[in-house]
Amino acid sequence: MFGKFRWIFLFLFLSANLSAQPSWGFPTKNIPDLSGGFADLRNNHFHTGIDIRTGSKIGIPIYSISNGWIYRIRVSPWGFGNTLYIYHPTGNISVYAHLNSFIASISDSIFNRQQLEKKGPVDWYLSPNSFPIYKGQLIAYSGNTGQSGGPHLHFEIRSEEPQIINPLNYYAKLFKDTIRPQPLGVRFIPLGVGAEINGKDKALFKKPLGKAGQYYISDTLSITGNIGIEIEAIDKIKFQGFSFNMPYIELFLDDTLIYCSRIDSFNFDQKREINAHIDYPEFQLTQHKWQKCFAQPGITLNSCASPFYSGRIQINDPQVHIYKIKLEDKFGNKSEIKGYLKKAILVKEYIFQPNSDLPFVSTTIRRNLIQLRVSPASAELANHWEMKTTQNSILKLGTPNRIISNEIIWDINIHDSIIPKIFQHSSGIKSNPLSIVKIINPLEHTYWKHGNLSLNIPPKSLADTFALEIKEMPTILNTIGASWKIGNAEEPLIRPITLSMRTPLINLDSNQCYISKVNATSSFKKKEGTYFAQDSFFISLQEWGNYALVCDTLSPEIKFINYKPGIPISSKVPIRIKVSDRDAGLADEKTQVMAGEKWIPVILDARTEEYKIPYSALPKGKYSLIIQVWDKAGNSATANYSILN
Repeated sequence: MFGKFRWIFLFLFLSANLSAQPSWGFPTKNIPDLSGGFADLRNNHFHTGIDIRTGSKIGIPIYSISNGWIYRIRVSPWGFGNTLYIYHPTGNISVYAHLNSFIASISDSIFNRQQLEKKGPVDWYLSPNSFPIYKGQLIAYSGNTGQSGGPHLHFEIRSEEPQIINPLNYYAKLFKDTIRPQPLGVRFIPLGVGAEINGKDKALFKKPLGKAGQYYISDTLSITGNIGIEIEAIDKIKFQGFSFNMPYIELFLDDTLIYCSRIDSFNFDQKREINAHIDYPEFQLTQHKWQKCFAQPGITLNSCASPFYSGRIQINDPQVHIYKIKLEDKFGNKSEIKGYLKKAILVKEYIFQPNSDLPFVSTTIRRNLIQLRVSPASAELANHWEMKTTQNSILKLGTPNRIISNEIIWDINIHDSIIPKIFQHSSGIKSNPLSIVKIINPLEHTYWKHGNLSLNIPPKSLADTFALEIKEMPTILNTIGASWKIGNAEEPLIRPITLSMRTPLINLDSNQCYISKVNATSSFKKKEGTYFAQDSFFISLQEWGNYALVCDTLSPEIKFINYKPGIPISSKVPIRIKVSDRDAGLADEKTQVMAGEKWIPVILDARTEEYKIPYSALPKGKYSLIIQVWDKAGNSATANYSILN
């Protein structure tokens, strides 16, 4: 493959520097310019590398950062698109993603692999040393492939474990940054029974005042019970036009460290912990990503693992206490936010006012507690309430935790032995029935089964204690039986769980039928991790929602966009073929294209759902162009066009 240079490359590979802090080159020759940082807060995941700008251009040369050998090559319409993985003697792997194309020797190898497998997409793990690479060697050209939002190079460094490592651990000296982190806001959150901030059981926002790294919250806050603090902050890098996430956060109470978060590396299993690292319900409402400064039992990412660093604040004395939030970026620039907390003074007894309005009763599940809220407030409605549990026991509710704005509120801790079913008053007033079936301890394995439905929840799939709600919903068009509301969409899953549905129907095709999330468009996508075993269908869930058993018997559709049979092909533009599938989704790796007797590898353009066949790939003459596509439910479609070239 490499002729006389093969052994030279291999020698360079074996003689590379094995130090813990290697001297690596940068993957581009231009001045480093970033559009994305390591562990930036992306939707449903931490960003796993850095994004290097290419001036909105495709085709910028990309170079290997060190000696090594190609470990993996991936060609895909999804995710990273065209990607190269290089293994280095240090045990690290460098990753170059969203590439437009590869150098000729790599491209030739990919083409041979495609011909061998008769498949356009490639995911190829190479044998050690079979394709040596030296430091600074041209390996590829930048692009915009996969699920990229614009031309750039996504670049990663991984260890063998594999851990994803912040590349700026090795390249920080390339950036002469002196800009301090900038806090945008601080939120104070009630975290348990009776928790209040300034007399209310709702989150309180405060904007820090100050400049030059020294910020403060002007007023002293009064708190009751356990509260948590959340921070929204950005980091600017000098001469870079984008904002980046804050890698280091510390929270102090009276100069004692009570919480810290240091994200310099993480493994793939921890990527979705972002949904618990941020205030996920608030993100769903406002798109703001508030980072929590308090620990949760299911989270493994933060480096402060000591139980003494919980970050949960409770004040039991009459003194005023100082809290400090310290922010630090990757280059050692620091900022500090300072404020004051004190214990709330007991409020005088609430005086009920006459009110003829009909009572309104609601229940809310908030984090690890349930709230019963009753309005309008009256002496009668503040007493004589009972809670009926799923175990059919009846417990009397005590004094309300608070009466605010003509509303009576009880906080009920979530316990596995006490699962509320309904709340009822001695006058006959009732809440709506709750649909809680199980209380999940995030550190334990949970298996729940009822009828034909079951859930398998491994430890640390959730960040904190969780009230699992499951409710049968009406059957909707094109589903087999009822749909089920599983969980609470406001509380995130941070690791996959398994849902299974057993069916007594023996005539269901296990390829065409599968569990799908029910959405507003009533199209039913077949996700990875969906399968059939024995008499049950299974799906790996990454998010809560409504799920149902569905069957897809519709074939995909194929349409030529820019070619009419009998008209000679233009050498300037590729043939564009539109493919679509309403329900299960295309199984793009199965697509086959034949031009007469010649097999042609094709890659789906996921943005436009098109295959593009370049003029250079087509043979001369008159012949049939046959394209056959499949969906993920096994349905296929074939189109046959007469080509004149």
